[in-house]
Amino acid sequence: LLLLLLLVAAAVAPANARNVARLHVAVDSPNSANSVESGAGACAIDPCAANMACPTCTAAQSCGWDVTHSACKSGDVPGSFDGLATAAAKTWYWSTCDVCSTAYDCRTCVSDKCGWCMQPNFASKNDVTGVCLSGTASTPSVNCTAGFWLSESCDPCAVHDGNCAACVASSNCGWNLAGKLCRTGTAYGANDGSATAPSGQWLFQTCDACSRMLNCASCQHAPEGTCGWCYDGASSFPLSGYCKTGSAAQSKDTTCSLVAKNWLWQRTCDRCGRLTDCASCTSDATCGWSTTAKACVTGGRNGAFDGSATLANHTWLHDTCDPCATYSGSCATCLVTAPPTLKCGYCHSDTYPGLCLSPGPGSVAPSSCSWAWLNASCDVCSQYTDCLSCTGSSGCGWALPQGTCKSGGPSGARDGSSVTLNHTWLYDSCDDCAQYVGDCGACQANASCGWCRQGYSGAGTCALTAPGGAAPPSCPDYWMWNTCDPCAVYAECDSCVSDGTSYCGWDLSTKTCRIGTADEALNGTASRGAGTWLREVCDPCSRHASCQLCETDPTCGWCADHSQCLTGTATGSTTQPSCGTHNTNWLWRTCDACTRFAPGGCNACTTGSAPSGGACGWCNATSPGTCATGVTAGSFDGKCSVAAKTWTWASSDCPPQRG
Repeated sequence: LLLLLLLVAAAVAPANARNVARLHVAVDSPNSANSVESGAGACAIDPCAANMACPTCTAAQSCGWDVTHSACKSGDVPGSFDGLATAAAKTWYWSTCDVCSTAYDCRTCVSDKCGWCMQPNFASKNDVTGVCLSGTASTPSVNCTAGFWLSESCDPCAVHDGNCAACVASSNCGWNLAGKLCRTGTAYGANDGSATAPSGQWLFQTCDACSRMLNCASCQHAPEGTCGWCYDGASSFPLSGYCKTGSAAQSKDTTCSLVAKNWLWQRTCDRCGRLTDCASCTSDATCGWSTTAKACVTGGRNGAFDGSATLANHTWLHDTCDPCATYSGSCATCLVTAPPTLKCGYCHSDTYPGLCLSPGPGSVAPSSCSWAWLNASCDVCSQYTDCLSCTGSSGCGWALPQGTCKSGGPSGARDGSSVTLNHTWLYDSCDDCAQYVGDCGACQANASCGWCRQGYSGAGTCALTAPGGAAPPSCPDYWMWNTCDPCAVYAECDSCVSDGTSYCGWDLSTKTCRIGTADEALNGTASRGAGTWLREVCDPCSRHASCQLCETDPTCGWCADHSQCLTGTATGSTTQPSCGTHNTNWLWRTCDACTRFAPGGCNACTTGSAPSGGACGWCNATSPGTCATGVTAGSFDGKCSVAAKTWTWASSDCPPQRG
């Protein structure tokens, strides 16, 4: 019997040892079951079993609720360690008592009544950790932090569905334009393939609808009609950059603009199109300005690459904004075809293509032309504007009628316009004026010559003029150009009227000295009658040819002895001492010749004589009296009469003079 008891004890001891060991593992290890196997001979001691309600159970560490047995058991996310409750069978609640929490991953969770609440510290977008809770897209679970609720998709970016700005601001998220959904992806499209950039339905890092256009051509023809291309300068062919919403002046976000010269608008993808003014356009060697479109276009010297503007049709500017440059095809095109209002000139080179340019001040060559400047003719000799430089150049001569330099030889100009025989051609030398000996008229007919007068006589010599017809150094005095009038040598009125020859007068209309008579210039340009001719004095009153005109000028009086109007006062002329009341020859404010006797009183008056009939009488209608022309009965002007006892006709009737 003793032996039998020892054999039974030896058989039971190992089984008890295994049960004790399993219990220790269940209690001490969170990764092992917290309950032992059930069945015959099992001993169940689960530390979670003390939690009798689901809320306290799921709140306890490493505990979950067995829905079928209404018991709290040790376990983890997939189910209880005893295997009787699992999330897959929807009989296991873990971390919450929400009916949706039986789904242990996002894909099995999301439905009409359940949503996935992401953990704020989830590791990556492809491994969304969290918990399934009751809720909908419009009514998320109150137990889920805002911004971490997934109700229709397990894409972590879907938390931003309906909010493009928040979507593109989130790392690795992009916007599906068609569904207005936020999805994980890259610049080229969503990871799930629901939207791609090439399809035009994907926005990445921006909510600008234009940004979906990946090249300039599609951008400029986008259906929105408000898209422009922002050129980043990285590549010209194809044109690199970004498509953005904007206006003609700039992008909506102001990062690109016409001012910054990186904005393309108006359906162009020409890199040069960002340059909106001629100056900036032509400063780029690969661009040119279309004068018809007023736009910058890619091209070369002869025109735009797209053929829209060419040098041949005068609509293309390259390297310059000079309007004449469009006529640079040839000298003839420049000088003949170009509008006369442009006043273009041709910059000629024997080696390089010439240029049509606008002239500098005075129609001279602009600073940009260092070659021959042709602005009147395509004759290369026409670049020389004076005789000396002209005749100093081989093959060139000076055409006297036109005063221009032309190609030719010793006998005359190549075009036959000037020849040596008729004194219109100078070759090798410019002094051809000496041939006109003693003939001022022939000398002055030659535009290159002037007459050097010898003193007051008409004699002189013909000499070559200085530039502009000025006197040459050889003739410092008495120089005449374009005239043989000997008086023309005087440049001022005083020297003109005091010439001493008695035939010079001053022409007030031209302010020049002319030969003439007392009444007018011989060439008819001035006369006393017209008030434009001065003789003997430069008194401006002397332009009045009659006393009647003179008396109307408040600063003038009439000198009867000289029959001349002169500047003066009531007592006499201030420019001609011989004319005054002291000489009884000065008329002031009147043309009655008798008034000159007034200073002598009644006796001097009644013994004086008046021109044009009648005689002088004394009028005492005013004090002091005055002398006036009249007859026995009274003055001609009717102011004085015998009847009014204001008129004295005979000197015997004059009152005695005071001694």
